[in-house]
Amino acid sequence: MEKSAGMENGMVHKITGWIFGYLMVYLEHEGAGRFINLCRNNGIEIWNIRADEEKKILWFNIGFRNFWRIHHIAVKCHVFPRVYKRYGLPFLIERSKKNLNFVLGVISFFTMLFFLSSRIWGIEVAGQNYYTKENIISYLDTENIYGGMCSGRADCKKIEKNIRKNYDKIGWVSVNRSGSRLVVNVREMSKDDIEKRGKPANLVASDDGKVVSIVTSVGVAKVKTGKKVKAGRVLISGVVPIVGDNDEIIRKSRVKAEGIVVLESREMFYGMQKKRQKRKVYTGRTKEIYKISAFGKEFFIHNPLNDLETSKKCAILYEGGCVCPFLSKRFPISVWKITYKKYEYVYVNCSLDEARQCMKDEYTDYIRKKEKKGYKLVKTDFSVSEQGDCYKASGNITWQKKQTHYEKIKKVKQKRNNKYGNNGNSSGNTG
Repeated sequence: MEKSAGMENGMVHKITGWIFGYLMVYLEHEGAGRFINLCRNNGIEIWNIRADEEKKILWFNIGFRNFWRIHHIAVKCHVFPRVYKRYGLPFLIERSKKNLNFVLGVISFFTMLFFLSSRIWGIEVAGQNYYTKENIISYLDTENIYGGMCSGRADCKKIEKNIRKNYDKIGWVSVNRSGSRLVVNVREMSKDDIEKRGKPANLVASDDGKVVSIVTSVGVAKVKTGKKVKAGRVLISGVVPIVGDNDEIIRKSRVKAEGIVVLESREMFYGMQKKRQKRKVYTGRTKEIYKISAFGKEFFIHNPLNDLETSKKCAILYEGGCVCPFLSKRFPISVWKITYKKYEYVYVNCSLDEARQCMKDEYTDYIRKKEKKGYKLVKTDFSVSEQGDCYKASGNITWQKKQTHYEKIKKVKQKRNNKYGNNGNSSGNTG
């Protein structure tokens, strides 16, 4: 019990002593016993009393206000208390007055730390394949979810719901806050998952061509290998007849047709280029202007001695952007470098080799665009010839493409069989 009471008193001394301030005091050992007794008789509280026998010194702690009350007791006992160290809030404030700039700096630091920790700085997107990170972040920006916003306004459940609603190919999404960053994890659906969600439909031809191969998984094949078809022709029907025991069609089930159908088609490419060409030639004169945008205001830095006319016949190149795009797309400060390059138009005579190379590049670019749409190049033939004051390019291209175009199955109203007559009147009346 005495031990626990001593611990409680020690804790009280630490708390009250730190608030009102206390001192660590030492004095000579001789006469210390009388000094302690007189302090207790006069209601002056001292604690943490300890003696150093080797140096004959007595150590103790005393409140800052009580220190001035022991003066007459110390004179009566012929001892001289000396302050060794000061503790507590009053002395901390006194020292802080001498280092006011340092204290203000510490306060500003913690204030900024508290403010910045309550914001969202940066959005991470992971797990995407079809959709780009920039695309998802731009969509979140339109929903007022951006770097620099208050983290308390970011409703993760609502963000997940909006992402799933806006992106059809995302089957699962998780949004959570990790420190001062917003982490978006998505999982895109596979092609099989997307097809399973599809409604009943027919697989139809997207172009004119010849059927190279057809493999039916679900549905009924409507064409054979080697048959020529027009665009829009049903290749695999999603209407599947259900046959009974007597080889009679009981009903027709509607499903989404599935299978692999490859069509082969031919296409002609034509290009024309004049022998005398109007070309843009840069003169070499340039002018650079630096634009700084901050909080809705713009500042321009440029060389006033460069009197290049930037309003006519100049190509404009922009470099730069937001200062901290990885933190927030709405960061209020951006820096741009604007370069003006002066040019003029000249007429030059184009040779056959130059025209062939130029139109060959156009031809290659056209093939690349078609391949991005799912076409596979099988055979090609390209040539360039002169025709009057022009060069003419022609190419014969053979494509193969896997068909992926679907059309919704149209509902057909079936006529009811009536054993009593065409008018459907059971009583046999003709009206």
